Amino acid sequence: MITSSEEPRELFGVTTEGPLQRAVNTLDRHAASMAGAIRRSVPFLVRSGVLVTPDPAVATTASTITTEMAAPTFLVHLATDPGHVRGMLVFGAEAVSFLLDGLLGGDGSAPPMLSPEGLTGPQRVLLGRIADGVVQGLSAACEASSGFRLVKVAVAEEGGDDAALLSLGFRLGADGGSGRVVLALSKEALLGGTAPKSRTTSADPRIASALGAVEIELVAELGKVRMKLGDLAALRVGHVLATTVPVGGAIKLRSMSCELFRGYPTTSGGQVAIRIGGGTTLEEVVVEPAKETANHE
Repeated sequence: MITSSEEPRELFGVTTEGPLQRAVNTLDRHAASMAGAIRRSVPFLVRSGVLVTPDPAVATTASTITTEMAAPTFLVHLATDPGHVRGMLVFGAEAVSFLLDGLLGGDGSAPPMLSPEGLTGPQRVLLGRIADGVVQGLSAACEASSGFRLVKVAVAEEGGDDAALLSLGFRLGADGGSGRVVLALSKEALLGGTAPKSRTTSADPRIASALGAVEIELVAELGKVRMKLGDLAALRVGHVLATTVPVGGAIKLRSMSCELFRGYPTTSGGQVAIRIGGGTTLEEVVVEPAKETANHE
């Protein structure tokens, strides 16, 4: 979801969504890979089987992020390379305590008490080691998906605490019980490689008119499970199958084997529903291929 009033503009026109929505969709689209990068960057999380689950991206400000997270937080100022636009990585108090316990050899069940006035010098040093690994993991994920790296900077970039940012929260442990980490980036960083493709000609209005009334079947893919035939034959009423999608994770919505959107399970009027979290445009999936096919005939 986004908190701005920006709305998609046209269904079959040159652009179907504004810059902010495109940036939010980009962040949502790569949320799962970023969550995996965070988990792999902290061996304690992998060793203890701790899940890292992303929340939907939202538009916010730096001051809002730091205010909403319980003190003491651990803040890392970031910038993109190339572009050198602002970013930040924030560890909430619960995540700080949980990760410190893991780094010191614990299992996360006995996190140390933290002073709300701030972290001690040794605590900041230990958290700095964890943060370095997380930044490197997220940087690799951003480079693979959007073509930029993340680098640590000494102070915040221009814009102040009221600068507009897009934030992507990650919950540690079941239902976020082990704390929360937030990555925030300027939308300009995410739009660098996601601007709409230039069109030399607009879509044929006859195609748009014909396709607008076509009904298609949209399938929500909750998850996949691989099983041996023997195990499948042994299934009985009451057995539980665990999918590859974590609780709160994004699921895929497909049509004709083509992935159109990613969404999040919810409820609406007593029925299971899907809240769209990001995706592509119908023109890119249907109209452009139809034009290219017509041009080759």
